[in-house]
Amino acid sequence: DGALRGEVAMRRGLLQIDIAELSGNAANSRWDFAYRYAALPFDLELKIEKVEPRITTTELVEVYLEPEQLTLDLFVKYQVERAGIFQLQLVVPTDYEIRHIRGHQASGAAPVVVDNYHRSEEDPTQLTVYLSRRAFGDVGLLVELQRSLDDENLLTPTGNATDYTINFPHVDISSVARTNGRLIVYAPESLRITPLEIEGGRSLSFTEALDGIESVRGSRFATTRPVHAFAFSADLFAPPVSALRRQPQVTAGQMLAVDVQPGVIKYEATFHYEILYSSIRSLRIDLPEGIAADVRNQSTLFQESVMDPAPEDLAEGYLAWNLQADRELLGAVNLRLSWEQPIEELLDGKSEQWSIPHLQPRDVQRAWGQIVFSK
Repeated sequence: DGALRGEVAMRRGLLQIDIAELSGNAANSRWDFAYRYAALPFDLELKIEKVEPRITTTELVEVYLEPEQLTLDLFVKYQVERAGIFQLQLVVPTDYEIRHIRGHQASGAAPVVVDNYHRSEEDPTQLTVYLSRRAFGDVGLLVELQRSLDDENLLTPTGNATDYTINFPHVDISSVARTNGRLIVYAPESLRITPLEIEGGRSLSFTEALDGIESVRGSRFATTRPVHAFAFSADLFAPPVSALRRQPQVTAGQMLAVDVQPGVIKYEATFHYEILYSSIRSLRIDLPEGIAADVRNQSTLFQESVMDPAPEDLAEGYLAWNLQADRELLGAVNLRLSWEQPIEELLDGKSEQWSIPHLQPRDVQRAWGQIVFSK
């Protein structure tokens, strides 16, 4: 059997020959030893022992840190030589829910056939995966863990950071001859992730981290992006990171359309907001007091009301509007305001002058605008 190794312990009265020297159909069969004897008696003792498999692994751990949950994916590509195996030894943190443990085909590895798995009673971090078929050659295993988070610093931009130690699942080092591991951390743009130290590992580019092994991310976690990548081997590696919810970054572009008609000027101000990193629930626009009563909110998303800001926060002759939304605002948001201004009928050779009102978006990082006229 291929899982056994035999060697001669004692031989007397026998001459070892090549398999090709056997006569008849015997030469076409699979034999490990062949001998010729000329006379009896002869003596032959064989020593048979089980061949220990040689296992090397390549590990890819993908960490998805989101405001409400932390998900860990471990893909292990096993290279099993000499003899097949029916068990896989892992180290899995206990403060996560095990979502999946199954075979996975990727990077040239065939999926293992998982029967079940069991945690050790003496050490709950030690987990044994039992296979219903022998694994030999290049095979793949996928482990998915998940943990819910309830951290105010991740849900809202408090300005305070939370430290997390990323204890991730990995192959039990004592069960393999060698391992080569990579770890990629993903997070949405709303979170800033800062490594505190990388003892036991080293930083990698994202290209290097995926060299020779495929990501299992697929189309999942579309709102996240890779932020850090590391390499690790047999050394204990559990990188601590700092997670901070970013303050919202709001930019506002304004298009003021002025349509001059006989006896009336029609205004339409369209605001294009871009809100990044964190959501907001309301917008502020300061407008001249002289037109405030005539301005109409054309956007059903917002309900306007008059604010009472501090005097130093409001220009003279202006009124502050608070536009409250019925949902969290993130990404692209549009707001449209309109009003009319009556003017005298123009007689031949006569002219009239008036000032274009300036509507000011407030509490934004950048505001810009354009004015267009038609008559």
